[in-house]
Amino acid sequence: PGGDVSAPAALAAIHAEAFPPADAWGEGAIRTLLAMPGAVLLAEDDGFLLARVAGGEAEVITLAVRPAARRRGLAARLLARAL
Repeated sequence: PGGDVSAPAALAAIHAEAFPPADAWGEGAIRTLLAMPGAVLLAEDDGFLLARVAGGEAEVITLAVRPAARRRGLAARLLARAL
């Protein structure tokens, strides 16, 4: 908590906690994804959803929640907001 949770470094830290090391995205990858046309970021202190909207459709690129914050409805809230 604290700071700008939507900053690429903060998002990369959450992603690193949420996924195994081989699957976690670094700050550069997240910065690139955020720069995509149609990128949509929904972020809270302990998790985020990154989606892309194009051609009347949308896709979830990633949904990451810190392990300590799981099972509290955060992912469901983020997904509901995205829908």
